Amino acid sequence: MAYQVAVRRIARKYLRKLKTDTLRQKFLDVIYNDIALAPQNGISKYGDLRPIYSWKLMDNGIEYRIAYAIMDANTIDIILIGTRENFYKQLKQYLKTVN
Repeated sequence: MAYQVAVRRIARKYLRKLKTDTLRQKFLDVIYNDIALAPQNGISKYGDLRPIYSWKLMDNGIEYRIAYAIMDANTIDIILIGTRENFYKQLKQYLKTVN
């Protein structure tokens, strides 16, 4: 069963700003073909990021992360997409502004 995917504005903005279409397509493939089908396979965060999962992605030697939350039995919320550098710091800052 595939989950419905909701992508937050900040994540959509990051995808739009990507310079290559191949990297954008790689992110979309991971989101809709991997995460939407088996979201529990991501890395479960702990501490103050407890309900959030992350997914790792590599492209040309650069590590990327996708942060998401399983909202209910049908929906996944893609919260943030970015490079590994300072990713969790940005995620914590974003979650503070939203909550």
